[in-house]
Amino acid sequence: MSVDFTLNTEPCNMPKGSRITDLVNKLELGALPLTIKVNGKRLILRKDWQQEIQAGDRVEIGQAIPHSCVTIEV
Repeated sequence: MSVDFTLNTEPCNMPKGSRITDLVNKLELGALPLTIKVNGKRLILRKDWQQEIQAGDRVEIGQAIPHSCVTIEV
């Protein structure tokens, strides 16, 4: 069984029970400084990435630019 959600405006799915950290690992982005929002709420700390992805969630992942307020969509 899988969960359908939106990732940076594109349809995506992951196995039911997947967490944001699972998505980051699947995309091989774990080594990058990232900004992540789920349904408009920013997940600042990596411990918050343990949040389970729910059907219909809007997930936005961008690469943070250190010492800047700029984010690049990945």
